[in-house]
Amino acid sequence: MNIIFQSSRLYFRKLTEEDVALLLDLDSNPNVTKYMHRPVPTRENIMLELYKKILPHYKIYGYGRWAIHLKQDHDFIGTGGLKYMPELDETDMGYQLKETYWGKGYGYEAAKAMIDYGHNILKLPAIFAKALPANIASWKIMEKCGMQYLENVMDADGLMVKKYRLILHT
Repeated sequence: MNIIFQSSRLYFRKLTEEDVALLLDLDSNPNVTKYMHRPVPTRENIMLELYKKILPHYKIYGYGRWAIHLKQDHDFIGTGGLKYMPELDETDMGYQLKETYWGKGYGYEAAKAMIDYGHNILKLPAIFAKALPANIASWKIMEKCGMQYLENVMDADGLMVKKYRLILHT
């Protein structure tokens, strides 16, 4: 297992083709994907996303979407990552956790760990994040991490989202 970085209760590693079943299980819960716009979760769609987006992003930018595990028992609890958006020249942070791990502080801990990694290791100038206005839990985590609300913007799917930013290096 190739651990990229850790927090007090979590560790993060690159996703691999062996993770397709874990990703399919995660995306198959409609409560988890309620605020996300992804194709219907099938093995084929997960494989397509893995090979067309996730794995190439690691090779091109050196970071991306990671598997998140509990240190205590190595349980897979979700995914999170930093994604460079060349069309905006911005790095976007996102995360999704299995529903059984909600309300335990893991979302905040994961977001904070990704921000720290982006700041201390990747030396990113800033990290951005977006959430639908109805996704109160996500934007509250962003605010708790010190991110500042910028504006409502139209995302790639044509939906109005709240956009946040945290300046790391000037």
